[in-house]
Amino acid sequence: MGLNFLDYDESRTVANVVVDGSANEATVFTLSHWPGALAPTGIARDLSAEMAYAYLDSPFDHEPVKVVTNNHFDQDGLVAAHALTHPDVAQDHREILIDIAAAGDFAIYHDRRAARASMVIAHWNNIGWSYRQTLPLLVDLAINPEPYRDIWHAEDTQLAASEAAIDQGAVRIREIPELDLAIVEIDDDEPQRSGHRFAHETFVGIHPMALHNATKRLRILVLSR
Repeated sequence: MGLNFLDYDESRTVANVVVDGSANEATVFTLSHWPGALAPTGIARDLSAEMAYAYLDSPFDHEPVKVVTNNHFDQDGLVAAHALTHPDVAQDHREILIDIAAAGDFAIYHDRRAARASMVIAHWNNIGWSYRQTLPLLVDLAINPEPYRDIWHAEDTQLAASEAAIDQGAVRIREIPELDLAIVEIDDDEPQRSGHRFAHETFVGIHPMALHNATKRLRILVLSR
């Protein structure tokens, strides 16, 4: 049986699990990749969503909880909360859902559906939608984002153009592995492109997902000429 989702403030008096956020007064444990969050032994992962799945794979003894919560709304938090509220269906679609979490937090993706779903979730956040509204929609969105085309189409076009610019050499990436650095050169005549990301990162001339899919370096220097 899955846990119930409760808004963060409402959960302060109920034994809870916090995903992708910081503990409150009633938190029993956290499944959060935030710096300083104390994850249970063996559960730490790059994404909070991956931590939630790790917990499903290897549950441990703890004080009984019936509630999961989070103090903010984003792709990683939504996937993590979904894993705990809908564990069976979440396991059935594990790969694509984790891909959505990575698209939101790290601006990388494997399946284009995940990139498009991440764009839709960013829109939901912008219009003030909450976990209660979006948790029931997540799997259908992940499997088939086409019904939401009017939301993701414009940004997806920016992503496609950015990927083409890399392929065609209008955007060039030179890596310096010993510095964990990627130097990105963008032609002057390239238009400004941007896209959503949890950290609100944008680069003139390229969508963040196109750039981060093209290099795994953590330091990025962007040059225009």
